[in-house]
Amino acid sequence: MKFFKALVCVTTLPDDHEWDEAGEETVKPGGESAARTLADLLKQAGMDVSAPELWEDYGWCFDVKRDKRQYQIVVSRIDKEFYIHTKDKSGCLVSPWGNRADHPVFMDLIYKLVSEDPRFGSPKWLTDKPYVGTA
Repeated sequence: MKFFKALVCVTTLPDDHEWDEAGEETVKPGGESAARTLADLLKQAGMDVSAPELWEDYGWCFDVKRDKRQYQIVVSRIDKEFYIHTKDKSGCLVSPWGNRADHPVFMDLIYKLVSEDPRFGSPKWLTDKPYVGTA
């Protein structure tokens, strides 16, 4: 199984990046609208999802509970592309043998949701090697 780094896509959602008056420093990073939209898609798919919150100066972060696993998602915008990073935060108490087999399945679900939503487009995996998913 190959591991991914991030899913990247474009969106028709408005650019919500805010700059200071001089246009030099970020006041609020872009990606909030994309994070909220993705969180809503995951909720509609039956998952328990927290509200996206500012994550440092990088993007927007929220947690997702799927079955007995918990994931953290960070959405950020760079130029016209949105990057969706995930991390399995379930820990060894859920799976004492360190089984992370559901994480790629979860990413495939995100890929499917983004691919089917008209507000997103051109999703692709950013990996060291091509990601072979099931979606």
